[in-house]
Amino acid sequence: NVIVNELVLDAEGKKMSKSRGNVVNPNDLLAEHGADVLRLYLLASSQVWLPKRFDVRTIPEVAGGFLNTLRNTYRFFAQYAGDWRPAEGSSPASDALADRWILSRLATTIAEVTRAWDGYEPTAGVQALRDFVVDDLSNWYVRVSRDRFWAPDGQADTAAVATLRECLTEISRLLAPAAPFASD
Repeated sequence: NVIVNELVLDAEGKKMSKSRGNVVNPNDLLAEHGADVLRLYLLASSQVWLPKRFDVRTIPEVAGGFLNTLRNTYRFFAQYAGDWRPAEGSSPASDALADRWILSRLATTIAEVTRAWDGYEPTAGVQALRDFVVDDLSNWYVRVSRDRFWAPDGQADTAAVATLRECLTEISRLLAPAAPFASD
């Protein structure tokens, strides 16, 4: 299925047209921000069935920050996971309260995003993903669990690594319809 945005307006709410000089060159935007950032911006800024005010200045804060947070969380994982590989067919099992909490939030997010994608409500899906990645995963779980990754013996806690990997893997799967290049 294809979802198309309603009319795209300029930042002041006026119809874009060449005669008014308020059009934006999409090739320039793609070159500057990338396709995934623009997709996420268009999906997250307002419901697709409503006329959309397009303001180039808000692209980095609406979509760019989310993708940067996701990339930084992945870099953190890659840095401390080292050569660790999960056992085939295993899922994270931990008694740590933080691990259990983030996996519970992940399950809730999976349900919310799946319901949003199935109901053709991409704005709700993107917002649920953004809230989970920025608020729960990066700003809470990674911060609270840092000492488990910065192990004195040089090896991170395998339960924390497995939990963070599970979160990143599922987020990548959920994000694929809206940001396929970043998900890949």
